Amino acid sequence: MNDIPAFSEEVATNGYRWWYVDAESDDGKHAITIILFVGSVFSPYYAHARRQGRGDPNDYCALNVALYGQTKRWAMTERSAQGVQRSAQQYDLHRSRVRLDGNQLTYDINEWTVPIPRKLVGRVSVELPSRSPAPVAIDSESEHFWQSLAPKTRIHVDMKQPDLTWSGTAYLDSNFGHRALEDSFQSWHWSRAHLNDGSTVVQYDTNELSGVNTLNTWQIQDGLAQPFKHLETRKPLKTTSIWRIHRSTRVEKNTAIEQLETLEDTPFYARSRYRTQISEQPAVCMHESLDLTRFSSRWVQCLLPFRMPRRRGASHHQWMTEHA
Repeated sequence: MNDIPAFSEEVATNGYRWWYVDAESDDGKHAITIILFVGSVFSPYYAHARRQGRGDPNDYCALNVALYGQTKRWAMTERSAQGVQRSAQQYDLHRSRVRLDGNQLTYDINEWTVPIPRKLVGRVSVELPSRSPAPVAIDSESEHFWQSLAPKTRIHVDMKQPDLTWSGTAYLDSNFGHRALEDSFQSWHWSRAHLNDGSTVVQYDTNELSGVNTLNTWQIQDGLAQPFKHLETRKPLKTTSIWRIHRSTRVEKNTAIEQLETLEDTPFYARSRYRTQISEQPAVCMHESLDLTRFSSRWVQCLLPFRMPRRRGASHHQWMTEHA
């Protein structure tokens, strides 16, 4: 039996839980990122509620789907509690559904894209291993945790709108925390890389509000996560072109960064991809830089609804019952 956290697990007031997938097609022409939230950490509506002392994560849920490559799409509509149903193995958000079927995680996606409204409909299936490492803290106060669920696995994408079918290699993890990210961190730089030996290297380079900088790097293989001490040299990456997000990563000494590609350039967050060498093996790295000081600013909060609309509405189960 796999160790994926139950969708029904309780999330602390002002806290969050997310399940994250990123993947690339075997031919390198397509990529996808999917993030399922309880307590959407980047929601301006949830941030406002927390400031008002109303930080119920169950009322701020979302499914973020981003397609990259030859076909690009972005969807992230937030749902209130009345549009969500969660059980141990199933999570309904309006017309979308995520379910755990044995050793497979299946996303039935039915969303609208932004800023141009287009339907995003299809199914994505992620294979799950039989075991996963236990959650580990990524901050000095043990308020925020990360868990590898499927460090290197297979994904199958079958989209109807747009018409897109492919298979490839995927990464799946989950994070949860007992307080808001911006209440603990100034920023972080995260990366993951698949190596030819079958392992995956994951890194969190965090800057806390207290001034503490913590570097955690793990190599994950066969359901075990071991500390990995070879990536310690800080390497600045080019600042993003639109929102000027500062990016950096950690590499082995005298190792180059090649083919840096920016996938998302937002006012507080950048998602990137690049190539490097790790333990003398070629590695394609997915990378993110998160500026929580920027996120907390009111001008950024005012911009976010254009990419993250909020809707009230029935859950998938309620909608199907009413339209049967």
